Amino acid sequence: GTLQRGGVLSKHAPQGLRASVRGKRQHATDRFLGAQGTSGHARMVRRWGYLPGMHPEWSLQGRNAFVGGAAQGIGRAIAMSLAARGARVVLSGRNDEGLSKVLGELPAVEGGAHEMLVQDHADAAGLERADDGLVARLGAVHVFVANTGGPTPGFLVDAPSADLERALRQHVSGAHGVLQAFAPGMRAAGFGRVVAVTSTSVLSPIRGL
Repeated sequence: GTLQRGGVLSKHAPQGLRASVRGKRQHATDRFLGAQGTSGHARMVRRWGYLPGMHPEWSLQGRNAFVGGAAQGIGRAIAMSLAARGARVVLSGRNDEGLSKVLGELPAVEGGAHEMLVQDHADAAGLERADDGLVARLGAVHVFVANTGGPTPGFLVDAPSADLERALRQHVSGAHGVLQAFAPGMRAAGFGRVVAVTSTSVLSPIRGL
């Protein structure tokens, strides 16, 4: 058939039909968000549980999401996207001012206010204490985005042992501890998503990184 599951057009669909569907979806999103601004996100989520052009299965209404490194860049973009899909977002990172700015930019959702945690993802013990408290308040964190700043640039052979240990805490053991805090709630809810953001250098080495 022309359509696949979720309303995604098959590559075999006529080009004109694919362009028409894409255009209608984009027009609906642009028309609404352009007219309503950021507040339009919340109204759309309240009415339908998702934004125009988004399949209902992608809605995160009623879910709690934790995003690391959320003060800027990739983390900020992910946090904005999750909130637009209806999730209550917890922003995490070391930059108090940056987190506060992003917190004020997130679209409001039903089910509670977004919040932020100022914490160092290389401090495994501190992360564990903070995230245990977060779970006690929210009941469950359904989406965990493991994202944080990169290690100190340079060649591995030249790196001081302290830098190597910090990078492992920041990217591996820290994320592992956070996941251990969130996993029981995910299991109890029957829903959990874990996204680990790393570098393309894990696939193809980048000189000096």
